[in-house]
Amino acid sequence: MEKLPFFCSVVSGSASVNFWADVDLYHFFTRRRFTDFYPACSCQKELGSSSFSVKYRNENSRSIKFSRNRKQVVVEYPWEMLQEGGTLFHLAYPLLESQHQKMGIVTTHCAAFSFEQKGYLLLGGQGAGKTSVLVEMCRKKNGKLISNNLCLVGGSSRDNIGIEGGNKPLGLRHESVIRSLPDLRHLFEANSNNDSWSRRLTLLPEDLDIQVETQWVPLSGAFLLHIDESQNGLFVRREYGLDVTLMLNENFSRYIRSTCTTVLGGDLYEMLTYLPPLDTENLFTKRRSLINFLVNEVGIYYISGNLANVVSFIEEQIK
Repeated sequence: MEKLPFFCSVVSGSASVNFWADVDLYHFFTRRRFTDFYPACSCQKELGSSSFSVKYRNENSRSIKFSRNRKQVVVEYPWEMLQEGGTLFHLAYPLLESQHQKMGIVTTHCAAFSFEQKGYLLLGGQGAGKTSVLVEMCRKKNGKLISNNLCLVGGSSRDNIGIEGGNKPLGLRHESVIRSLPDLRHLFEANSNNDSWSRRLTLLPEDLDIQVETQWVPLSGAFLLHIDESQNGLFVRREYGLDVTLMLNENFSRYIRSTCTTVLGGDLYEMLTYLPPLDTENLFTKRRSLINFLVNEVGIYYISGNLANVVSFIEEQIK
């Protein structure tokens, strides 16, 4: 491939991927704000020191090829198929995750906050109440937001397991706001073509006067949530065994195995190519160690109840 005139890099935590292209990708990456939705992520005009790279040429041919060591990707595709650069940006994420996991760090689907220089994870599936609890802990209990959706968790040894950073935009569901955060219902327009579950609003922390954590913090607690406003009282148990181990294994493997991301393009987001797995036995061993640390040393508590009771319980646990 001939020399390409434009270059930039995408950085997430301590990992980076270099881009070369015959299109100014930096312009598109920053204009579309792709970095807002990845943990501790930024786009730089200069190249990084990483050996991981994506090279792109705007061609009528359609080809996406990985090198044998899975560190370089060469893309030849019509530009109009690549979602104004979004396809290329997302292609970098498995390469970033490979670097993270070699350092013992995993991209984790969770919310997270800090309190007095300690970090706490809020776990659960869609609709569990992670964002609602996060908003209340930060607005009313002096927490600082680390992440609403994805954060970097782990470390090189058991002595420095922490939360390195996360993505900051807050995605609020209309249904959850009506149920648990009624003082925010005015933020939604009165009319919508979507049902209450599908209606979503994206805000930045400053929109709600929420402080943001900007430093690494040690991992000090984890809570598996189920917010139910109809529930009387509070149900709490510490999680061990099958269910929590499988949940964490799936969560920590999503990006390294590309089960939650793939190469999409075109007007209908069709799947363009196969993404080869970047997982290894060594990376699995690091994830297993992190899971054991979380379950057996940090402790994960399942909490079910209404928002006020759940937030009060968490406040008591972290003080």
